[in-house]
Amino acid sequence: MRHNRSALFRGRHFADEIIALCVRWYLRFSLSYRDLEELMTERNLSVDHTTVWRWVQRCAPELNRRVRRELKRTGTSWRVDETYVRVAGRWVYLFRAVDSSGATLDFYLSENQDAAAAKRFFDKVLAAANHPRPRVINVDGNPSYPKAVKRLKQERRLGRRCRCRTSPYLNNIVEQDHRAIKRRINAKQGFRSLEGARRTIPGYEVVDMIRKGQVRWLLKGDVSGTGALVWAWDPVPRDPSDPARATWRNGADRTGAANVWGPMSADPERDLVFLPTTSPSPDFFGGERRGENR
Repeated sequence: MRHNRSALFRGRHFADEIIALCVRWYLRFSLSYRDLEELMTERNLSVDHTTVWRWVQRCAPELNRRVRRELKRTGTSWRVDETYVRVAGRWVYLFRAVDSSGATLDFYLSENQDAAAAKRFFDKVLAAANHPRPRVINVDGNPSYPKAVKRLKQERRLGRRCRCRTSPYLNNIVEQDHRAIKRRINAKQGFRSLEGARRTIPGYEVVDMIRKGQVRWLLKGDVSGTGALVWAWDPVPRDPSDPARATWRNGADRTGAANVWGPMSADPERDLVFLPTTSPSPDFFGGERRGENR
């Protein structure tokens, strides 16, 4: 195991690649933590499901933060809707927005469905650098959205000509988009706490953005590129005089442990590492790892 580990993985008992693999599978597919525990057992690696939960709680928000700055610009026709998520035995509201092409704008988890929650959601969307101010906001019949839009116009956060239009059929695109997120949530049978939901859902959303091709260097429908999930955990030296930086640039060290991960590539300018996530062979994991799972 490498000694110069990223702070995100420091102190963990498993290799960085194993953690990245489990987190990616959990966020991308409809798998539970116990499903991942079984998948790792098939590969001769003993990982408890609570260990995978800790990895997801730590990595999902960080992945969301780092990928956000690499997203493409979105359109000016917004489709806004909310869906229900079960948290600790009760229903909370997940506000979501996409543009006319289906690209995800943003999301917001709230315990309420009132105008104040809708305004906080719009504030979050407008704060992102890759979202231009909308010319039209398509909503369903929820009366909270027109009130929030009116307040934002008074604060000059939205243009005077921006329309808030009630159009259920135009909102079909966002209602269909809910399914990708709800499918993953239903596989986990909801969340036990609001804080856990707020740390996990960003991971679902950002991985779905990568699948849609919203990251600048990926095309929509590029399955192999989508599988090469962007992980920026490996420290890329930023000092041009550092010999290790030249190593990254020249590609002299581009394979993972046991050489089963295949070629890796790095972008030192953006501090990013591209890690292919094809299924490793069981030989990669070796024997059972003793001691505490972390």
